[in-house]
Amino acid sequence: MKLQLPLILGLAAFASSPLSAQIGVSLTPNLPSPQPVGTTVSWTAIATGGTGAYEYQFSAEGVSQPLQVRQDYSPLNTWSWTPSTLDGSFTVTVAVKDTSNDTGSSSVTYKLTSRLNGGLAAVNPTNHPLVALFSAPACQSPNSMRVRFQQVSALSSFTTNNQPCRFTTTSPDLSSMNFLVAGMYPTSTYMMHWETVSPSGTVLHTGANLSFTTAALPSNVFFPVYSVIMPAPSGDTTYPIVLNAFLTIPQTGGTPVPTATDMNGNILWYYPHGISEFGRTEFGGNMMGNIGSADPTKYYLREWDLAGNTVIETNVARLNEQLATYNFPPMLENPNGGSTPYATPTYITGTHHEARRIYTPTGALPDGWVLTLGTEEVISTAYQGGTPSAPVDILGDKILVLDQNFQLKWAWSSFDWLPLSRAAVLGETCKQGTGIAPGCQPFNPQFSLANDWLHSNSLQYNWWDGNIMISQRHQDWLLKVKFSNGSGDGRIIWYLGGNIPSSFQPQFSLTTNGTIGQYELLYPWFSHQHEVEFELGGALINGVRILSAFDDGNTRVAGPPFSPYTSGDSRCQLYAIDGAHFTANLNFNADLGNYSLALGSAQLLSNGNVHCNNGLIGGLVAGAYAESIETSATDGSIVYNLKATAPSYRSFRLKNLYTPDTP
Repeated sequence: MKLQLPLILGLAAFASSPLSAQIGVSLTPNLPSPQPVGTTVSWTAIATGGTGAYEYQFSAEGVSQPLQVRQDYSPLNTWSWTPSTLDGSFTVTVAVKDTSNDTGSSSVTYKLTSRLNGGLAAVNPTNHPLVALFSAPACQSPNSMRVRFQQVSALSSFTTNNQPCRFTTTSPDLSSMNFLVAGMYPTSTYMMHWETVSPSGTVLHTGANLSFTTAALPSNVFFPVYSVIMPAPSGDTTYPIVLNAFLTIPQTGGTPVPTATDMNGNILWYYPHGISEFGRTEFGGNMMGNIGSADPTKYYLREWDLAGNTVIETNVARLNEQLATYNFPPMLENPNGGSTPYATPTYITGTHHEARRIYTPTGALPDGWVLTLGTEEVISTAYQGGTPSAPVDILGDKILVLDQNFQLKWAWSSFDWLPLSRAAVLGETCKQGTGIAPGCQPFNPQFSLANDWLHSNSLQYNWWDGNIMISQRHQDWLLKVKFSNGSGDGRIIWYLGGNIPSSFQPQFSLTTNGTIGQYELLYPWFSHQHEVEFELGGALINGVRILSAFDDGNTRVAGPPFSPYTSGDSRCQLYAIDGAHFTANLNFNADLGNYSLALGSAQLLSNGNVHCNNGLIGGLVAGAYAESIETSATDGSIVYNLKATAPSYRSFRLKNLYTPDTP
């Protein structure tokens, strides 16, 4: 039975032609050059000539700066640009193409001026009520500069990220140093000044204090209600910020947005738009996430700055253009389940769950590249209940690796490597029309249900071997796949988890020697896990690496034949992983006091305690809520609990808004 691919895929079929004609295109800003750095400039492109619909790509580059794609190809002919880092001259470029692959481009030189006040530091508001733009005079390399800010009458201060100084005697750079200052309470006055710091961390020079008062929280943005269930221990100040990535499920009063608070639930920052799934915080304060849509040209993978301005974005339709020409391997002989019966899907229906940058110790590639997940599907007449007369739609996952311009560099397909004969452990499905809020991506509209086979939900690049770890919730396992810094063939290196057929090799054996927290040790492995990470930068300690996992526990609490339990709570776990000998020990196993049907995250703190996001207490119903919990390194007991009246996909404890939880 042959079925058409869904229209929702939005695959742009750009036909090749021997000779490509030139399309005319104009590019116009809404504000004349020059403008002060931090100004929002709206650009409009108008294309003429060619055939069929146009797609536009916007880029910008400063003097001696590499070209940076800002908004990748889409039908949108407008682009909003808010450059907040550098002043000086920029070249803004639009590239355009049509359905016959005819192309054109146009560039405009645009100047951004400094916001210095008579050559001295200045602080100005941004379009975000809780974020300031601080500008300081140039500083000399190899030092760096940061901004220190402190609420009037407060006892402690905070700093922004360090930015490298650019001025040298042989290569003068007198452009200003610009910082987005974030992590401040609304309607509050702060004093702030610049500091230059030596490579060894010594403060060399300090500027004069400047005053800045934040605005009130907007009335048109919905914030969940926070309440402290258990106050934090005294002196617990290393991670004073709680960042919640709330689901975009409407609550009573509105749809929540990502929010950062202090330990008492007081708002310090928010992203002004709903994000389907919040990926990560990055070095310097930028963040990443997915914005879902039934229209693939408007289904965005986006990076934004602390003021909420989009820094770079691509879309599912554009990614599908690149996947259509990607050199996937031929139909593979699957080592753990027989031959793969279908060709590799060359499209995705959405990006989901994870979006994060790769960081390498040396700064060599793939440093700065981006990891994300995409949903793929096959129509099966032989697996998971499918027959020739009644086929089923099976949802799998792609790993996508993009470069700094969000261009595809490497891809991995689950249908090449995993056995379709092994269905989701608990038989999960996605229902048409429910959208992505419950974790389901768009799928073929000719099916009312699809088998949610894997439901991958986190990725991590492992710098020590150049490979990628992926967590697949509905299989109760982690996989390490051979990325080899972009040259790997994608084969599975190992499986980790308690629900793996014995024929699948290699896999890990597990012990519970000295486990802190004895909760339900008859089922020590995680199940339906979220947010699995090697902690401490992946440091090797006595031959092992520490792995954190949020154990939702769905399989464990499903009862026989899966486990001896029929009820239970979710857990926060730490494992000691010996990858050389394929052994693991459950070091930490904290009972969180409630069951999270889905969502959640775990994070090792510097004091040895573990932060746990019990993200969905009560299920997908009205009144569902989340708890950000700190558990004791000594016995696994709860020592801090902050409740929020909305489900939270992940929550992180942060030192500040400029330092990621796990690089």
